[in-house]
Amino acid sequence: GQLTVTLVRDALGVPQYVLSLVQDITQRRSAEDALRSLRHQLEQRVQERTDELRRANTGLVETIRQLQASEQALHESRADLQAVLTHAHDAYICVDLQGLVVEWNRQAERLFGFTRSEAIGRSLDALIIPPAMRGAHQRGMERMARTGVARVLDQRLELPALRRDGSTFACELTITQLSSHQHGHLYAAFLQDITERKRTAAALAQQNEALARLNHEQQLMLDNEVVGIVRTHERTVLWANRAFERMLGYGPGELVGTDTRLSYADDDTYERVGREAYAALEGGGSYRTEVEMVRKDGQRLWVDVSGSRLVPGGA
Repeated sequence: GQLTVTLVRDALGVPQYVLSLVQDITQRRSAEDALRSLRHQLEQRVQERTDELRRANTGLVETIRQLQASEQALHESRADLQAVLTHAHDAYICVDLQGLVVEWNRQAERLFGFTRSEAIGRSLDALIIPPAMRGAHQRGMERMARTGVARVLDQRLELPALRRDGSTFACELTITQLSSHQHGHLYAAFLQDITERKRTAAALAQQNEALARLNHEQQLMLDNEVVGIVRTHERTVLWANRAFERMLGYGPGELVGTDTRLSYADDDTYERVGREAYAALEGGGSYRTEVEMVRKDGQRLWVDVSGSRLVPGGA
């Protein structure tokens, strides 16, 4: 409780008695204690909330920093990609679902004759598609826009393309589908002029055809049924055609690996022909003579021999 003591005096100021007032303040004290507890709890909650906000603010600042770093990295990456596309050796063209050009690099400018500012926003078929193919191109674009399915994606194609001056050329291209927040679905293509490559391939094909024809003609000559032909190295038979084998009475392949001395009538003729032939052939010329030879059965015959050097060391 609460005690209040008062000294009571008379008119002359002489103390008469003591007045004591006693008040029960239990409820007030309880209320004050509860108020203090509530204030303490409130202060704790305020502090905890302040700490939470401080931590959240720190996290938010870090998140913002990371986002800014990511945006900067993305911006740099886009800048690097744009630089690569701008200076690529292949022409790079990107169109939207309506077939309108949204990107056109420097090589595309050089290849087709339109500047980037002239090409952006224009229909692709009016720029590089030959008139005879524009209908098919437009139908393909409409089908891709309607179904999202494109049969020409991610494969190497060879198609004719149109330049600004009206000339056409053989073009190789690869088409890829992209997505953009600004334009939605896009179709990007790398293109290159393969006119020279096709010209070279055609010339090579002609050369191969001529070589094959020459090889066939040579084989016909080697397989001649009348003229005997033999290839030797250091006077050892490497190959002989059937006419030569029949001329000397041998079976197919029977002469391969044998010394040419086997076919000469005597040693003197063998030695003489060797000296004369090698002397002529070493100088880059040819050699021709008439010589008596001998068949497998011993029968002798005269033959007209002519020879030339095919490879170093061959005779």
